[in-house]
Amino acid sequence: MNEIDELNSTIIIFPNPATSIVNIFSKAESEMALIITNEIGKTIQKFIIPADTTTSVDISDLKSGIYYTVPSGNKTRIANPLIKK
Repeated sequence: MNEIDELNSTIIIFPNPATSIVNIFSKAESEMALIITNEIGKTIQKFIIPADTTTSVDISDLKSGIYYTVPSGNKTRIANPLIKK
């Protein structure tokens, strides 16, 4: 498994699309910062995801659209889409 595949499989976001709450499951061995950005890369939210756990995040204040989740410190800037209904 290469670095990109490993980063993509570290975080699972559900449900997606979502209206108010998303659950983020981290398979990482240590806590990680996760950033939600808009389509031009502006940081909208930033939070800490504990290792090997599921965290619920309130996105109800976001407008409908496509956002991206990016692990902080991610050198390759892999962004996973998050759709807000």
